[in-house]
Amino acid sequence: MRRIEGILVAATALAGVGCANPFGANYVSLEDVEVVAHEEEPRLVRGETDARMRARLTAENYVQIGVASFVDTACEESAALEQAKAVGAALVVLSRTHHGTLQGRVPLLTPLPQTHASGGFASTSFLSPSTPASGTSHVPYTVEQFDYTATFWARSRRPRPAP
Repeated sequence: MRRIEGILVAATALAGVGCANPFGANYVSLEDVEVVAHEEEPRLVRGETDARMRARLTAENYVQIGVASFVDTACEESAALEQAKAVGAALVVLSRTHHGTLQGRVPLLTPLPQTHASGGFASTSFLSPSTPASGTSHVPYTVEQFDYTATFWARSRRPRPAP
């Protein structure tokens, strides 16, 4: 049974290989503003983009240029930084909160061995065109899902007005 679980875990992990960056696939550009070209690696800040964060970033002459929001099982922070770099953001604020847990069972058909005797020799086969219905086992799974929200910020060309 452990071998079957291991195979299912490996297959699930491989299913995500080669998928598009979810931050890029869900990116929405917010404003067409003049921003300062950013040549350095973008910075990542973990937290919510609430009114307090917006006020702080605006005071530092940042302007929000985009947002990406989606539900996924596991996302690397590096994917958010890749998208920040692609859109010219100097900073990305990343929030991750637990969305829910999916649980269930996957049916797994396993062929039943059959012994064939022929000419004094016995052989066992598991797969053959004449193999009747096989045994069924159910493999449990649990998947944690998270809400991801990333806001992308760049420095504005226009200086912030004096208070």
